[in-house]
Amino acid sequence: MIDDILAFQLDLMRVSAQTRREVLPVLYDLEKELFQLILAGGDTIKPRKLLAQSNQAIDDYYAQAQGVLDLGDLPAITTEATKSALASVIPVGINVALPTAGYLAKLSDEVLVNGAVTSAWWKKQANDVKFRFAGQVRQGLAAAENNQQIIERIKPVLAVSRREAAALVQTSVAAVANAARQAAFEENNDLISRYMWLSALDGHVCVYCAARADKAWTADGKKPVGHALPWRVPPIHLNDRCVITPITKTWRELGADIDEPAPGQRASIDGPLADSTTFDDFLKRKGTGFQDEVLGPGRADMWRRGDITLQDLIGGDGRPLTLAQLRAKYA
Repeated sequence: MIDDILAFQLDLMRVSAQTRREVLPVLYDLEKELFQLILAGGDTIKPRKLLAQSNQAIDDYYAQAQGVLDLGDLPAITTEATKSALASVIPVGINVALPTAGYLAKLSDEVLVNGAVTSAWWKKQANDVKFRFAGQVRQGLAAAENNQQIIERIKPVLAVSRREAAALVQTSVAAVANAARQAAFEENNDLISRYMWLSALDGHVCVYCAARADKAWTADGKKPVGHALPWRVPPIHLNDRCVITPITKTWRELGADIDEPAPGQRASIDGPLADSTTFDDFLKRKGTGFQDEVLGPGRADMWRRGDITLQDLIGGDGRPLTLAQLRAKYA
């Protein structure tokens, strides 16, 4: 089951990569428009007029970027994949339940990313760009710089804004998928003994996620098992790629008359992954066909030769995946 969850998480990275490819051109168009507004001012830029025009442009383009990030189908796709993963490690005849369609339909709009809904994050990022843009324009005018010099001042501001937007896209995809996955787990809480935090998806895990790596919480009450860290569902910060995986009850506990298959017949049927297990290990044991399909044959070959590393691959940029392709693969 853990392999199934990791495989789906890798596909989510590919969805994030595809969505970034669709969002970032909108922000490049914004950059062009802002530069044109500066150049249109000629030798006598009027700050009030320029900032009013630029603020409107920033609001418009960020609204457009937010519209590109349409994750309405993602909760349903994620829960179908979760249902399949759970069904693979429980006795035949035990049904896996799913959250209601109504609940899933609202999830993509209501899930929180670091304490705020996605729409609030887009608004915040737009306001940050307006603030930084205005600051650089005023500093350039105070220094009697020409239009091109002011544009050079603004380029780093817009580069930062694109990185922040890319992080928001990735984190939003992760937040919606993790919330949907956890909702599916909760519908089947009677099959689960505890939950475990997996931090093996990134080559450079932050200290907060490293502290939670392989930690467990009870399914009933979400009480820490052998530690004191409170229960949380990732992402707990921007660009967090961690996931929660359930550890199912034994087949005897689930009412089956036989013991579950021996380890190795089904991946991690009960019990955590070894501390030494990494996402690199996961890719290696999936074989060349899986690697080529996910990363692209060229990048996969470079990774197998050691020419590029896990950190070069982790963004999912090898073979981006649309939501429609994700649905076809899992639904």
